[in-house]
Amino acid sequence: TILEGTTSPALGSHNPTLTIVEFVDFKCPNCQSAAPILRRLIAEHGAEVRLISRNAPFESLHPGATRFAQVSWCAHQQERYWAVHDYFFAEQARLPSELSSQNLGTLIDKMGLDSQKFLNCLNDQRSLIAVNKDYDDARTLGVRGTPTFFVNGKKIEGVVPYASWEELLQPDSSNQ
Repeated sequence: TILEGTTSPALGSHNPTLTIVEFVDFKCPNCQSAAPILRRLIAEHGAEVRLISRNAPFESLHPGATRFAQVSWCAHQQERYWAVHDYFFAEQARLPSELSSQNLGTLIDKMGLDSQKFLNCLNDQRSLIAVNKDYDDARTLGVRGTPTFFVNGKKIEGVVPYASWEELLQPDSSNQ
């Protein structure tokens, strides 16, 4: 679907009560704040929740964000998306706006990526096309900033506290 994407990275249940699609920008401080909350939600409620991650690099607000999204997409091709996702948020304050060859080399080593496949992916147009597709879908869905979540199709903007996610998992939450 336009919302979930067809090959987007996902964690959690294949038959969830709650499907969360997050549009993320790796250079966004609010996305950084949301990341550990979502990881805890999956750790504690992974049998009930599916988290799907989509790229929405707001380049005008966060120069270089598109390249970070491309890096994450190429890491996803080697099943290392979530490791890169966590690394980017853990290191957000220390990473430069533009990733240098040295930064990429460090990332490749830390993540255990096949460097040739990774660099080939990063240097061809597929990663940019995939990131732009996510971004275009985000804009079509009315995403104006990150993080923006779609929870069972309903849009929620901004950082969502853990307690609110737990409330959404309650059987009667749809009646409130």
